[in-house]
Amino acid sequence: LGNEFDLIYACGGQEAMDQVMLHKDMLSAVLLDLVMPEMDGFAVMDLMKADEDLARIPILVLTAEKTAELEALGRGASGFIPKPFESHEIILARVRSFVELAEGRRLIHAAECDPVTGLYTKEFFFSYASQIERFHPDWKMAEIALRISRYRLLGELYGQEFLDLISRHLAQRLLENVQAANGICARASQDTYYLFLQEGRVGSKEIKRLQKDLNSLREHLDLRLEAGICDIDRAEMNLRRRFGCAEAACGMVERDHADLVIVYDSKLHEKQLYRQRLINDLPRAIAEHELKVYYQPKYDITGDKPVMNAAEALVRWQHPEFGMIPPGDFIPLFESNGLIGRVDMYVWEESARQLREWKEQFRDAFDLTLSVNVSSMDIHMPGLEEKLTRLVDTYGIRPGELHLELTESAYMEDAQLMLDVTKHLRGMGFRVEMDDFGSGYSSLNMLSKLPVDVLKMDMMFVRSLSEENTREYRFIEIVHDIARMLEIPMIAEGVETAAQLELLRQIGCEYIQGYYFSPPVPAEKFGQLIQAQIEN
Repeated sequence: LGNEFDLIYACGGQEAMDQVMLHKDMLSAVLLDLVMPEMDGFAVMDLMKADEDLARIPILVLTAEKTAELEALGRGASGFIPKPFESHEIILARVRSFVELAEGRRLIHAAECDPVTGLYTKEFFFSYASQIERFHPDWKMAEIALRISRYRLLGELYGQEFLDLISRHLAQRLLENVQAANGICARASQDTYYLFLQEGRVGSKEIKRLQKDLNSLREHLDLRLEAGICDIDRAEMNLRRRFGCAEAACGMVERDHADLVIVYDSKLHEKQLYRQRLINDLPRAIAEHELKVYYQPKYDITGDKPVMNAAEALVRWQHPEFGMIPPGDFIPLFESNGLIGRVDMYVWEESARQLREWKEQFRDAFDLTLSVNVSSMDIHMPGLEEKLTRLVDTYGIRPGELHLELTESAYMEDAQLMLDVTKHLRGMGFRVEMDDFGSGYSSLNMLSKLPVDVLKMDMMFVRSLSEENTREYRFIEIVHDIARMLEIPMIAEGVETAAQLELLRQIGCEYIQGYYFSPPVPAEKFGQLIQAQIEN
């Protein structure tokens, strides 16, 4: 044996157990005599069988007693080498055969089970789940995906060892749930688990209990679980796709939402298909000008009569199949998947071209500035300054005629980068507006450093503005005081009534935008508004 295997010797049962524990990850087989000092072979087998790691090591019993073979098999023996020993070639062949069999089992186990949690791997999970569906078609099973939110961030904070602890603890709890519900579970990826079990066994209450249990592992731990359940008939979708839908639902659980479970049903599936269609159709929409730029006027209300002198460019989508798609359907979608930059570039180009056209049409009779939205993703765009410079040069407009609207939340995402970029843009002559001011978490210290030319207050404050709502009135006063302290004007958007207009006048607001004067309109209609303004 020594020519083919590395051998470890033990002179008694206790020493054998010590050696087995020390080398358990290296051992291919144990050749065990039944008669030994301190501890006999049967006791060694009992101890190895009781240990999950040791139970996988094959035991070949050396014995001359035929009557002992049955008892040895019951205690975990894999085979026998009878005494007196046969030729060494036969013994070597027997050992080699058992070792090869054991190694094969070990490879299967490694492929079948996740090394950290011991749960099924994704592929073996689907194999076994398919068998459950095949042999128990009458069982009502639920497809559930469970995700540890912000898994990588937890790893950065607490280390991989703690992540493994969380994973093992969660796996144990999941096993307890699925085994009681005739189900199985798997670790599908580092942060995601699949459960296939009888319906009605897991809901938001159970997920919260699991979450509380995991958070008890460390003081001040703020771990959050997200769960998705697929509620689509088996006949409509295969098993893998149903779990894909369940996993997609995990990503729809909102961070501040009380319910930790989202059910992915046919209605949600239709919505997902619709969203995917929009993603697929965007290149064609840009190429064929299905995206339409609308313009909503802004009015200066510092004089006796409101005067229109600016507008915001807003995008709409005239889809050949779905008709006019509201921006709420595609703007957040493209912001989440990184496509918003392509939409913004299109709007900037169309706006610059249209502004040039109006300048030629109305000559010196009317001065107009256009505001375009700039997302936080645009700020990270390579060559942003060069792209904007090309636009103003191509269409012969001044940088100051193109205002760049950035949301307050965009400043908070990467404050230093935003400060650097906006300072550079202002140095080039562009004017920068902070959009949705009041919706984020700016500090006064941050405000003092922001390189902006206009504060644009979030419309949610204007919508609730009334003489009776003194709290909103006071808040808008405070925002205007901040703008005045920074020596920049304030725009209030979302103005819909004459009463709101009058209250904003009293506060001292310089500009307003909203449906009270005009909704966003196509370029042709906006040209008519310009003409009317000139005539007045």
